[in-house]
Amino acid sequence: MMAGEWIKMRHDLRDDPACLTLSDNLSDTFHATVGRLFVFWSWVDRHSADGTLANATKSTIDRLVERDGFADGMIDVGWLVTDGETLIVPQFTRHNGSSAKARELESEAKRLRRKEQKPLSDKCPTLSDKTSDQEKRRGEKNNKKGASAKFIKPTVEEVAAYCRERGNQVDPTKFVDHYETTGWRRGKSTVKDWRACVRTWERSDTNSSTSKQSAADKRAPTLDELAAMPAVPRKRPQG
Repeated sequence: MMAGEWIKMRHDLRDDPACLTLSDNLSDTFHATVGRLFVFWSWVDRHSADGTLANATKSTIDRLVERDGFADGMIDVGWLVTDGETLIVPQFTRHNGSSAKARELESEAKRLRRKEQKPLSDKCPTLSDKTSDQEKRRGEKNNKKGASAKFIKPTVEEVAAYCRERGNQVDPTKFVDHYETTGWRRGKSTVKDWRACVRTWERSDTNSSTSKQSAADKRAPTLDELAAMPAVPRKRPQG
């Protein structure tokens, strides 16, 4: 807002004794009087640097506010004075004019700055305070990681696709049914990665197949297997 775009008026102007007297003398309402004062003071602010109205007359003021006797009424309450030739608004520079407006704007700016400033703590942060803050932030970060790693149960189709990808012989339906029965737990721990469980089953199946093959290799041949074996020629004794 530019300095010349406003004037300073009290919010309790309507109840000022001078305003009440001016209204009574003119037989006007209080609101009409306050409105005419605003028009008059705004005009003075635009055309005078110090409140001196060199080329104005009482008739000029009356025509400006559209009320006969308004200038005389202001003289009666002391809001307008005359030296016989020139009309003057007393104490004009205290409330209006460039310097007064600059002071008012600076005062308002300081008030807003004080309002925005937060009170500073008298206590300086200690090392333990800083450590506590760091641990708090670390804990919040870990909680976010835990929330993002929430386990989602796989479908039979997802398990089957992963088994095909690895080329194993794990039965997807049997796998899902097993963990549905356990509540997707391994012992006392909750399953966090079902793919790791598939790989465990895969290794178990491989070990089981190897064990079965080893056992088959160690068993004694049957009579039919012996009969099918080629005869081994005997060596004749030398003598």
